[in-house]
Amino acid sequence: EMVTRQGVEQELRHADHQKDVFLATLAHELRNPLSPMTSAVALLQMPAASVQARDKALVVLERQLRHIVRLVNDLLDASRVATGKLSLDRGRVDMGELLVIACEMAQPQARQQALQLELHRPADALFVEGDAVRLTQVFANLLSNACRYTPHGGRVDIALAAQAEWVVIAIEDTGIGVEPAMQERIFDLFEQADKTLQRGNTGLGVGLTLSRQIIELHGGTLSLHSEGLGKGSRFTVRLPRLLVDTLAPAPRAAPPSAALLRPLRILIADDNVDLSESFADMLSAHGHHVEVVHDGEAAVLAARRTVPDIALVDIGMPRLDGYGVARQLRADVRTQGMHLVAISGWGQDADRKAAIEAGFDHHLLKPVAPEDLAQLLGEAHRAFEASRPGELR
Repeated sequence: EMVTRQGVEQELRHADHQKDVFLATLAHELRNPLSPMTSAVALLQMPAASVQARDKALVVLERQLRHIVRLVNDLLDASRVATGKLSLDRGRVDMGELLVIACEMAQPQARQQALQLELHRPADALFVEGDAVRLTQVFANLLSNACRYTPHGGRVDIALAAQAEWVVIAIEDTGIGVEPAMQERIFDLFEQADKTLQRGNTGLGVGLTLSRQIIELHGGTLSLHSEGLGKGSRFTVRLPRLLVDTLAPAPRAAPPSAALLRPLRILIADDNVDLSESFADMLSAHGHHVEVVHDGEAAVLAARRTVPDIALVDIGMPRLDGYGVARQLRADVRTQGMHLVAISGWGQDADRKAAIEAGFDHHLLKPVAPEDLAQLLGEAHRAFEASRPGELR
């Protein structure tokens, strides 16, 4: 009994230590982008700042904001890993084309490190059945790690090949390597091989855990081999091969939809004043007529008064939440045919299901890039109108 208790206590101490390390890493990773963003905002507020300086500050803000979004997505994915709630949108995937995209994503980082990044693939296409977005995420992460941990002037090689019923992808670098005792632990959540301060931004230690789980959901394996510190690393991914003679002809991709075809009346209901006003300015610039309110009861009153084409409704609002807004509008004969779009920071499957059950037609996850919002709403609204041809106004 004492041995068992001591083992449990040791595990709890280790888990508590891992939590402290993770929180410290998260704080460090968030402060890194926040510091240049603070400086950029201060520069934009200076009346004497030149146009070039302002443009540079905007580039900094955009780049660092993307970094913060990536960190938040890593945290969400870590939660999905821990609860086993990762899901896949499967389809036919050409692994050669997918790796070309992943390499293009890694090229800026490779150039910064003066690395030789080369993709070696056969002339014939190799297909798997999988989620192209998630698989791209895996290989982008593996290549990012290879570039990050390979010294200046090194090499990163990606080899794609077929072995019987498998598609095999090997990513080999001339980097810092991994000591033998670490080569399996490196796939544990929040674990990192190199935690030295000299390495700079190290991330949250989620990427490899998530990558292995995604590959295993595809029926494959992800493994690491390294001869030791200073001797480089090789990550090998094996995925079940989808044979060419079993493939149906690929459907012709529809051309991407443009923004909305006509000016629309749009109601935005969100208690975040900065967010709602920025959305309103952007949509107004596209020629739409926009009204903004900041609580749920005001949203219901405004919708009943003007009956907009689209209501863009936040879920968490004072006085009446977004679910209540949707239910009241669907219950009113004047507004029951409106196009209702939920926009929320809650993005689990249960949250999307709750939004649909409340009466929303679509669910958008924050943050929505302003330049993407008009197109997203345009595509969604045209599909909505096509599904309800008798209710066009």
